[in-house]
Amino acid sequence: MVDIGCLLGKNDRQNPWISHGERSFEKGLYGDAIRNFTRAIEHEPQNSFLWYRLGVSQNRSDQREPAVHPLRKATELDPQNRDAWITLLTLLADTHLFDEAIAAIDHVVLGDSEPYLQELKCEWLERIGRYADAAPQFAAIWQRSALTTNICGYV
Repeated sequence: MVDIGCLLGKNDRQNPWISHGERSFEKGLYGDAIRNFTRAIEHEPQNSFLWYRLGVSQNRSDQREPAVHPLRKATELDPQNRDAWITLLTLLADTHLFDEAIAAIDHVVLGDSEPYLQELKCEWLERIGRYADAAPQFAAIWQRSALTTNICGYV
């Protein structure tokens, strides 16, 4: 779905490359989406949404390492862009940049409804040998799991 708020460019004029990029993205034509979002960014370099969509398009077209830059730019322009942070941190981990993935995950508030992110952080800490940092993470996950099991009556 196209985010209408991001279609207006400078001076309230429409940036046609955004809608072209969105259409390509929705059709799974990520190469075209990359070209269109790149053109859109030329007109609106401060638009976090465009940088995010460029990074996602690159990631989906198996250009994982190049996708890191636009996702970092999206988080730089909008530090509250949770989707960009989560996409960036998983991409960093997929490319075995666990230190950087851990730094990125620290920008995301991890709620109880997202145990998978907490588990990933614990796993990444273990992979880079930061066992002392992983231990409290693991303990919190284990405690939450034990409480859930007790509540559901499986003990």
